[in-house]
Amino acid sequence: FALSDVREDSGPMKFVEGSHRWGHLEGSDFYSQDLTLADLKLPEENPKEVSAILKPGGMSLHHCLTLHASSQNVSNEPRRSFAIHLRTEKSALRKDREGSLGNFVEDLSVCPVIYG
Repeated sequence: FALSDVREDSGPMKFVEGSHRWGHLEGSDFYSQDLTLADLKLPEENPKEVSAILKPGGMSLHHCLTLHASSQNVSNEPRRSFAIHLRTEKSALRKDREGSLGNFVEDLSVCPVIYG
């Protein structure tokens, strides 16, 4: 959710179009700070990147397997936003992620159950 204007120069979230259909990619890591598309073994050449340009109050939504990252904010204005993670009973936690957000999913004070 954008709390301020998100423009191309303010480091918008970027998504690789259709990447959610590729499944889990070797070498992709949510916690890697310096990972680029060139570092990954992609099933497609020259994938299309799409920027989430948003007005305050706007939001973007993506599948958990979608390759995404934010770029550097080179504007003079701060980029303010927040994220909400949602999951269904069909999702599975990755037990190999010691110290990840997955450790909090069972804690209802952090991750409450939301009904329709």
